Formats: sequence, C-alpha cells, structure tokens
Amino acid sequence: MKYTATLVILLCCALSPRAQSQVADEVNTFRLAQVYEGAGKVEDALRYYQDLFRAHPENPGYFDGVRRCLSQLKRYDEAIALLGLRIAARPAEVNLLVQRGSLFMRQGKEKEGLGDWDAATRIAPTNFSVYSAIGDEAVSNKRYDRAVEYLKRGREAVNSPQLFVMEIARAYAMSMNFDKAMEEYLRYLVESPAVVWQVQQQISQFSEIPAALASAQRATRDAAEDHPDNTSIKYLLAWLAMEAKDYDAAHDVYADIDKRRRSNGLELLAFAQRAFNDKAYSAAMRSFTELGNDYPGATFAAEAAFYRARCAEALADESSMPAPLEPDTPTAYPSSEAVTSYRGAIALYEKVVSTFPGQPLASESLFRIAVLKHTRFGDPDGALAILKDLAPKRRNVIGRADAYVLIGDVRLSKGDVPGALAEYQAALGMAQLSQQEKQAVQFKAAELKYFQGDFDGASADLAPLTENSAQDIVNDALELLLFIQQFRQPSEPALARFAQAALLEKQRKYSEAAAVLRSLTAAFPAAPIVDQASLKLADMLRRSGQAADAVKTLDEFLEKNPDSIIRDRALFSLAVTYDEFLRDKTRAMDVYQKVLTEHPGSLLAGKARERILALRKENS
Repeated sequence: MKYTATLVILLCCALSPRAQSQVADEVNTFRLAQVYEGAGKVEDALRYYQDLFRAHPENPGYFDGVRRCLSQLKRYDEAIALLGLRIAARPAEVNLLVQRGSLFMRQGKEKEGLGDWDAATRIAPTNFSVYSAIGDEAVSNKRYDRAVEYLKRGREAVNSPQLFVMEIARAYAMSMNFDKAMEEYLRYLVESPAVVWQVQQQISQFSEIPAALASAQRATRDAAEDHPDNTSIKYLLAWLAMEAKDYDAAHDVYADIDKRRRSNGLELLAFAQRAFNDKAYSAAMRSFTELGNDYPGATFAAEAAFYRARCAEALADESSMPAPLEPDTPTAYPSSEAVTSYRGAIALYEKVVSTFPGQPLASESLFRIAVLKHTRFGDPDGALAILKDLAPKRRNVIGRADAYVLIGDVRLSKGDVPGALAEYQAALGMAQLSQQEKQAVQFKAAELKYFQGDFDGASADLAPLTENSAQDIVNDALELLLFIQQFRQPSEPALARFAQAALLEKQRKYSEAAAVLRSLTAAFPAAPIVDQASLKLADMLRRSGQAADAVKTLDEFLEKNPDSIIRDRALFSLAVTYDEFLRDKTRAMDVYQKVLTEHPGSLLAGKARERILALRKENS
C-alpha cells in the first residue's frame, strides 16, 4: 500500500502542467454538474455530464450522471438507448438491466420492463441485491404487486425466509393491503423477537391511517393469542393500543407482561411513566396505584406514590378547568367538586411526605402542596408556611431554587410587591437556577416594574429577554415590550392605570381590577388603550362571576367600535361568555358564526369553527 501511494505521488509530479490543468478542469466540470443537478437545474447539469461522458465514456460516474438527468427530464427514449449501448458493451452488469426495466415501466411498457428484470435475475439468480434493486425500482414506479413478486422470488432463490420482510411489508402497506403487511411483520417477529422496535418504527409510518391501525391491532391480537408467551408481540400490542390512545388496554397488556417476565413491577412502571408523559393521567394513576399497593417495599415505591398524587392533581385540573379556547381567554372558577379533588391530591402528597421522609420526592410533594394552596385554594399564608422552611432545604439538598421563586409569586398575590421583587432578585443570585429559569424570573421582575408604572425600568429589563432566550420568554417579553411602546404615548397615565389593573388581576382581585378598568375608560375615553381596557374589563367581570355584565360591556364595545382592529377578539370573547359562563349554546353559536362571517381571516376563525362543530355535535 505504501509503495502504491508513493508511485501515485511520483506519477502526479511527472505530469506536465498542461496535463495537470486538464485533470483540474475535468474535476471542476464534474463538480459543477453535480451542483447544477443538486440545485434542480437538470438541463445545465446534463450538458456538463454529456461533455465529460463523450471524453471519457468508460467512466461510470459520468455515465450515471447522463442517465439520471435524462430520466429526470423524462427523455426516456434517449435514456433507454444510452442504456442499450451500455448493456451491449457490458452484458454482465445486471444493474443496467434493472435501470432500463424501470424506464420501460415509466413509459408504460410493462412487458419490456419485466423482460429486463427477468433477464437480470437469470444472470444473477442468487444475488439478493438484484432482487432488492428491482423491488426498489418497482416501488418507485408504484408497481407494488411487482415489488412483492420479485422480492418473494429473491427470498426463495437464496433460501432465506426472513429476507426482505420489511421491504415486502412496506410494498403491501403502500398498496393499502395492511393485512398482508402485518402478516409479514408478525411472522418476522415470531422468528426474531428482538426486532420489535424496528417493526414498531415501520408500522408507525402508516399507523395514522385508521384502517391501517385497526388492521395492525386485529392481527397483533390474533398473534398474541396464538403465541401467548411471546412478549415481543405483547409489546407491539401495547404500543398499538397507545397509538390508538387506548391506554387502559395498554395497561392490561403491560400488567400481563410484567407477570410473565416476573419483573416485579418494572414493566408496569415503564408504562405508567410513558402514560403520564403522554398525559393519559387516568391510566397512569391506575398503574401507579397498583404499583404502590403491590410493591410497597420496592425501590420505586416513593416514585409511584408521588406520581399517583401528580396524576390526581392533573385529573383535577382537567375536570375543573375547561380547555381555553384562546390563550388569553379566561375560564370559569373551579367547581366545588374540583376543590375536593385537589384536596385528594394534597392528601396523597401528604402521605408521600409521611411515608418517605427525607427523600427528594417528599420535598417535591411539599412543593406541590404549596403550589396548590397558592394557585387553587387561595391560601397564600398556608403556602408561605410550607415554603419558608422548605426553600433552604430544597436548595441545599436537591439543588433547586424554585421555592424561592414561588415565595415571590405568593408575596405578589398578597399585594407585597416590594417583597416579591426582593425574592425574585435574591433568586437570580442563586447558582441553583438554570439559565432558562433565570430568564423566567427576570421576566417576572420586569413585570413588577410594569405593574408599578416604571415603564423605563420594565423596558430595559425586557429588551435583553427578546434575544437569545427560551422561546416562551421571548414571546412574552416581546409582547409586553411592544404593548408598553404602543400605548405609552400619547397617554402614559392611562397605561399606568391599565398596569394597575393587571397587577390586581395577578393577585386574583378581579372585582377591584374591573373597578380600575372602568375608571380608566371614564377618565381617558380617547386613549388608544381604551379598546384593550374594554376587553380586559369583560374578562375581569367574567372571572368575578358577573358574566351578564361582561356581555353588556362587550355589546356596548361592539356597537361603538364597528371598525376596531380587535373587533374579532371582542366577538370571540362574547361567544366564549355565552358558551362557557352563561351556558347559552344557541347564542354562542350565533356569535361564533359572526366571527367567521365578519372576520374570515382572523386567527380566531379556526377556533370559532371548532366550537361551532362541537356545539352542533352536542345538540345532535
């Protein structure tokens, strides 16, 4: 090898300058052809490839370049003629026959195409790569039945029953023959259980088609009955259930796998974690509950108990808070049943604390209790009582400073703005906050300055957050910064009063916020921010249980402002008031329809359409 390399170097050195120039020109021309082809300028690429091919017809790269370009330009006769000359000169190169057969197929000349493909298999009857190439060409020409035919012939020719399973199944699936595709996958899985993840990946390419998913589930259930001890088939069955969003069925399969493999809960734990991450909280809670009951001394017992409580909290969220129809659309208060559910979650968290004292998940449980007391029960003092003791322990033991941030949030809800700002600033100096967490706290601190009317300070703090920050913070910071810039002039006092109302909203003092907004519209009737204030007033009225007054406010706004740029938002807000607060579905549908009729290009049009369809379904 060393001798050969040295010889090449000596030969290059011996080349005349003219010869070296010719080589360089040839290389540059080939690169230029490739660039043109890659850019889609196929005609230009073809000219360069043809020049190179005429000069060096023996070069396979130049030949392939001409063939590819002619095919892309659909100059099939020329490409076929080119291949014919090449085949005559090199009859043993079966790939040339495969390529020409594909071109015949593109012309609709199936007899000629099959003739070339059959000739290729006669030349190399046991070369599996020939059958693979024909299968690829058949699929690219949408001759799925032919792809299956040749791939199966190749399988028999080399006497390998597992060969081409994925390719044959793919061809079946692309022809919408999902039952046959599943036969291939499952037969392969029976023989090679370790390929279950590969099979899942293949099925995922068509699992979004309802008929395909149903076929896959049906075939896999049958296979599981025929092979009850094959856990790979059961893994596939559970995965398919999750693809169908049937997590209860997946739970049952994983429970069976766990028993058969004697995994002592580890298989069920893996499913529970997946279900929780997928927000299938009911199935996850069922699994975590069973794990806690059946394996109380397991190493994962604390995890199971904690996530059981997290599921209870998440289920309470889902049952009490209707899904918001638009990011800044408020929803009704949690019902009394929801409060009971949150109390159940707190009881479960308290059990984690008492059963697993000193463990990190006990700290997490106390933190969640404080969050619930603050956000769901309106008990800031109760939250602070927990957090004051928890914050330093949490920081020192598990390296989290989030409890200090939550203390700032709680102080803000109590109206202690200086105290909240002090907590935020202290937290920013702690190494335990990640960069993303620091940016979130920086935004909270900037918001406080905005609430206090310090618009210069708020703008200075917000500006850095609009660059190189987490996406959510960038959006929030940019929105608030632009809001300040838009409405600060010509009436800064009006903006200051709006910010005062925003602080009261943050503190959940909705009635007081409504009073401030009313005073704003009365004192500054010509200020540009009055439109925003009217919408926010309706929002606060709804939140304080005065939905009828919210309707009146929105009706007045719509009557007085027929050309307002936020008229679509006002209409949508009115529809939501009828829909979620007054439960007047008929009027809600009428107003949603107005959004579509009057503002078809609005960002809210899609949401209005969704609600109309949902309400019609409910009525039917």
